[in-house]
Amino acid sequence: MAKTPDLFPQPDAAPAEPPVSFEKLVDQLDKLVAQLESGQLSLEDSLAAFDTGMAISRKAAAILDAAEHRLEQIAGSPDKPELKPLDEPT
Repeated sequence: MAKTPDLFPQPDAAPAEPPVSFEKLVDQLDKLVAQLESGQLSLEDSLAAFDTGMAISRKAAAILDAAEHRLEQIAGSPDKPELKPLDEPT
């Protein structure tokens, strides 16, 4: 039996790949939303798309959290700016 292509590959499928940019993740989410809104997916494919979208969303949120943390390190509080070394990316 021929294997059907994976319509919704998981974002963490290949750990050797470089990190995906926030903009790329948003683009992936936009495409998933368009597919879901089209009404052309089966229930099973819709659930898989939703699951993938949630994983992508968590990854994008982690990138935003890291950016916010870096900004806080750079800017400090509004009353007393404080510069600290940036954490190494993980």
